[in-house]
Amino acid sequence: MKFKHLMMSFALAGGIVPIMFSGLTTYVQSVDNYDAKLAFRVERLMLLLWPSALINMATDGLHHGDIGFYLIPLLAVLLNVLLYLFVGAFVWLGIRKNKAFFIAPALSLAVIWWRLLG
Repeated sequence: MKFKHLMMSFALAGGIVPIMFSGLTTYVQSVDNYDAKLAFRVERLMLLLWPSALINMATDGLHHGDIGFYLIPLLAVLLNVLLYLFVGAFVWLGIRKNKAFFIAPALSLAVIWWRLLG
């Protein structure tokens, strides 16, 4: 697989995951029979796959007319795309060059996940 195609795939995944979770969390929180356990599981899974979602907490208290209401979630999505590109570059290096390149993203993601879930 070419580097360009792999990077485009990772970038696309990095953009689709936040959009998917934005819709899913909106649905889970608006259901008539709100299930706190389900919402908690969805939030944890979201933090695993979209760690930059924490930035969205800065939108609390903002209204639809505020520029930050739109820019902050956009920044969270862009940061997730960059994170996925970073991981994708190391995956490509691990496939093409040396398996040791898998260690850097694996350790980075393990630390991020440990801090988020700990």
